[in-house]
Amino acid sequence: MFKILKREMLTPNICKMVVSAPRIAKAAQPGQFLIVLANEEGERIPLTISDYDREAGTVTIVTQLIGASSAAIIAKEEGEFYTPHDVVQLIATVIEPFDGTLYDPCCGSGGMFIQSTDLVKAKQGDISRINVYGQEKEAATYRLAKMNLALRGISHNLGSESDSTFTNDLHKGLY
Repeated sequence: MFKILKREMLTPNICKMVVSAPRIAKAAQPGQFLIVLANEEGERIPLTISDYDREAGTVTIVTQLIGASSAAIIAKEEGEFYTPHDVVQLIATVIEPFDGTLYDPCCGSGGMFIQSTDLVKAKQGDISRINVYGQEKEAATYRLAKMNLALRGISHNLGSESDSTFTNDLHKGLY
């Protein structure tokens, strides 16, 4: 997971982010690119490493708002984490979500749910046997998750609003 440590809007359409990425910072060289995905279903966007700090284990990237994928990157706030697609895919495989309740207390853009239902479909399973529950504190990410799940026909309950599971568990008693 990569944590956004600092986020600064340089202009209304340009965002600078400092991200914790020790392994990348250790190997970074001037002019290199990172491939960034705002979420598990997002477009792969190459961004130049604009700065790095090997000792702090950080890299700095700058994103310009152009389309939906860059908007999703810019919507991320300080303190948010991004879980790489491969990690989400591995977790989905390990939990074997073939029936019952699938709960993600910090669901982000819904990637765990999408990967899980994709796995069920690949194994000729029935996604209607999965009850999807989740919660996301960031309003923009919450709306993105609801859209991602609706577009894929995944029945879900993410609560009536965005909110932190730590301060207001919208699914108390579910687990």
